[in-house]
Amino acid sequence: MNESLKQAAEKALSDAGVPVNLATQCAEIVAKDDPDKPNLGRTEEDQHLINSSMTWMKTKGFFDK
Repeated sequence: MNESLKQAAEKALSDAGVPVNLATQCAEIVAKDDPDKPNLGRTEEDQHLINSSMTWMKTKGFFDK
């Protein structure tokens, strides 16, 4: 796991309005991404969590900036 990527992703997600618990889970997923695997090596559950964080960000207007 890329610890510095995890920390940066967690901060970015939290700053974007994603709840801390979800931000932490998603940051761990992103830090374990493997570009050599299909879907970055993510499970369906992993992708569901990532999608949930995107929904939170949209709800908070993050993409409207």
